[in-house]
Amino acid sequence: MAHARPRFPSPHERRGSAAAHHGAGDAAPSADDVAPARRAQAFARHGFYSDSNIRHLVSYAADRGIRIVPEVCIPSGAGAAIRSYPHLGNPHLVRCGDTRNATSLWPSTSSLSFVQAALHRACDLFPSPFIHIGAGPCDWGEWEADSALMRAGFPLGSDIERVFVERALRTLRFHGRRAAAWESLTRSFPTPPDGTALLSRGESAATIDAAAAAGGCWVLADERLLAPSMSAAPATAARAIGDARRLYERLPEAMRARGLAGCEVVARPATTASPEKLMTQLVPQLLVAAEIAWHGDQALTWERLAPLIEANAAYLERAIPRWIAQRT
Repeated sequence: MAHARPRFPSPHERRGSAAAHHGAGDAAPSADDVAPARRAQAFARHGFYSDSNIRHLVSYAADRGIRIVPEVCIPSGAGAAIRSYPHLGNPHLVRCGDTRNATSLWPSTSSLSFVQAALHRACDLFPSPFIHIGAGPCDWGEWEADSALMRAGFPLGSDIERVFVERALRTLRFHGRRAAAWESLTRSFPTPPDGTALLSRGESAATIDAAAAAGGCWVLADERLLAPSMSAAPATAARAIGDARRLYERLPEAMRARGLAGCEVVARPATTASPEKLMTQLVPQLLVAAEIAWHGDQALTWERLAPLIEANAAYLERAIPRWIAQRT
């Protein structure tokens, strides 16, 4: 069945938003348009990595048998990008001058160009065969409520999400890379694109079958199991060992799931921002997950592993400098 190719509404079709949107053929942004990107630095808490920082980290990790896989979140989870470039977000929020709650890219030529440029850059900096494109849960409601998008030929939010994902996939294929994405990708792609790896927050027959149909794999990223403790209580070594032991007891069964390729310890920067939490929450669980995921039934017993966790945490506590982020 043939379909007319949908067209994104032009900036002038959105009342009051012409100055905020720039298509591929538009004039270069003015100084007034660049200013929001500078003002967005006021939101920064932990700075950024330069190209040389990233290349050093990639090389440092590779020398130790570790591959870094970047995640470029589309179309949701893009709040940082929108705060820097407000015209990528919901034009109604841009007109109000408040994009703090904008987290989803708005369908426009500029946003698609941004996705393409970001993934080109990620492929240049990271040699990983997989690039994570996010595709996390996305609120389609704000897209579907926009009459201009409906007139442009996008009656459903799933149509818009597919446009973003397809642009990302085309960019990755150009570099010979494959996509990784959250299992929520299957909302808009019931059968994921070929070779896609799906990250799942829990064992799901639908996710497992979808990954198999795509010729890809799935990775367990269950925050209930694999996220370090979210407790606001002071971090202590005793608490860390207790959390690590609970993970040691529960993870082996989860790793026996059909078609599973591995697991991901989910670390939220907001919960592991201090050196104390890094050492007492993240490191012990990383060591447990690594031991079980890599060695399976041949993993060390808890009696042998616990002293190694304590020794490694103590070593890292001494070896890692206490870096404090610069405020901008």
